[in-house]
Amino acid sequence: MTIVNGAAQPDQEVKAATMDLLRQMMANAQGGGHKQPRAEPVAPQAVRRIETWSAASIETAKLPPREFLLGDAYCKRFLSSYLATGGTGKTSLVISQALAMASGRPLTGEHVYGRYNVVLVCFEDDADELDRRVGAAMQHHKVKPEDIQERFQLAVLKREDGKLMVIDPETRQPTLGPLAASLEMLITEQKIDVLILDPLKKIHGVEENSNDHMDAVAQVLTDMASKFNIAINTPHHTNKGAGDPGNADRGRGASAFKDAARLGYTMTGMSVQDAAQFRVPEDERKWYSRVDSAKVNIVPPARGALWFRLVNVRLDNGDQVQAIEPWSPPDLMAGMGKDTATRILMEIRDGPGDGERYSNATGAKERCVSRAFELHEPGKTASDARQIVKQWIKDGVVRVGDYYSPAKRKQQQGLFVSIALTSSDEGEA
Repeated sequence: MTIVNGAAQPDQEVKAATMDLLRQMMANAQGGGHKQPRAEPVAPQAVRRIETWSAASIETAKLPPREFLLGDAYCKRFLSSYLATGGTGKTSLVISQALAMASGRPLTGEHVYGRYNVVLVCFEDDADELDRRVGAAMQHHKVKPEDIQERFQLAVLKREDGKLMVIDPETRQPTLGPLAASLEMLITEQKIDVLILDPLKKIHGVEENSNDHMDAVAQVLTDMASKFNIAINTPHHTNKGAGDPGNADRGRGASAFKDAARLGYTMTGMSVQDAAQFRVPEDERKWYSRVDSAKVNIVPPARGALWFRLVNVRLDNGDQVQAIEPWSPPDLMAGMGKDTATRILMEIRDGPGDGERYSNATGAKERCVSRAFELHEPGKTASDARQIVKQWIKDGVVRVGDYYSPAKRKQQQGLFVSIALTSSDEGEA
């Protein structure tokens, strides 16, 4: 006899009970102890063939060139954007750019490739205010109605016009809103070349900080630009804080949108340092802004940026409205003749004495190249001197090289003149 589950059983019965127990354990391990819901078979997806072509077939001479419309900022089939804080003049800028493309005149200092049909859709101003702003720009730039005819159209949208993309209440995912179809109808009816949607934050109703959501918005716009062969520009606000020229990461919300905008620019108010360099009074600094490419996070030199200045325009009804115009920093070489430049170059060539070399570094103190300017052009500031020498270095007139400093008893960098100063030059000096 054998004891199984606390009861005595014959050996043959024990064997049978043990086998039943083992079968039950195996069934439970395989899910047989409880009926599991069986997964429904998934319908096979239709397989789409991916088309390819050989890179060896590319003939660059036969490729269609990109269709730029204004400078490097507007191009058909591309999405562009200006990233800027409030008050820098981005709406005034796109209005003047729209007038430039409609009239064929370089009102913003950028090259105009032709005359185009432009529609500006505004989401912040009402119709009267938009008319004031466009009217001020036309008055300031002396653009007459016959210069643009019907090529520049305006639209102001309200809440009932909907959004380009919204969040589906059931799936919580972005989906097309009613504005998408309305814009496509507008593009077709007006035969648009350029569509400006100002600003980005007002055209959609999805999560601004979600990369997935903002990527969906950008995809709709880039698809629209490609489908209708148009340029689309959507000015965008930046985060609060100090301006950072050329930094695309300053744009509000997720980074997906700025990554999708192939032509991205920052618009930044003039800094205190730039105002000092250009001798702009502090109380006027707020009227000046610089535009930089935002596809790289490297701040270009202030003189290499595209500068603009806001101006007040008095309309015929008495209102004062802002417009914008291109502005160029003052020429650093103004007032310097060839003889003065030669004297300064000779001073740089000979050095400050005692075997030392002048330096263009801000902390050079006694060796600062501004001292060479003080001797022959005292009207130039230390900042002016460094900027001039920076340009001379770029032009190959002056170079930076190593030398042995007797005072420091070590190798350090200094300035050398790369060109030969002739006897006639020295005679002038």
